Amino acid sequence: VKINSKSVEPKKLDPKLTISDIHLDFNSKEKILDELLEKNTGMKDANVKVVYYDIKEKFAVIQLPIEAREVIRKCGDYIYLGLQRHRLYDRLHVVQCYHCQQFGHMAKSQYCKLKDA
Repeated sequence: VKINSKSVEPKKLDPKLTISDIHLDFNSKEKILDELLEKNTGMKDANVKVVYYDIKEKFAVIQLPIEAREVIRKCGDYIYLGLQRHRLYDRLHVVQCYHCQQFGHMAKSQYCKLKDA
């Protein structure tokens, strides 16, 4: 019997950050992205994306490379939008199985101990 074992390098996710108290002048993801790239030197060449924007709650979620995150961290976790300075907060992605309540996998994963139960 020949067993094929294959190791797969886990895919690393780019950090996601929350920007809160965004002024109502920014009414689209594109406006926020343009202003981020224009006003913040650490993001000029980075692949930054506005993943989510909630106009009512006045917050947005951005995704950026780890290198850009480190530059922002050195600046005290602040960015500029328009004439305002905004604090950034890390968004953590925690996966939890709803079958066994363990962290690190989903219910349909091969790692769930209660999958067959």
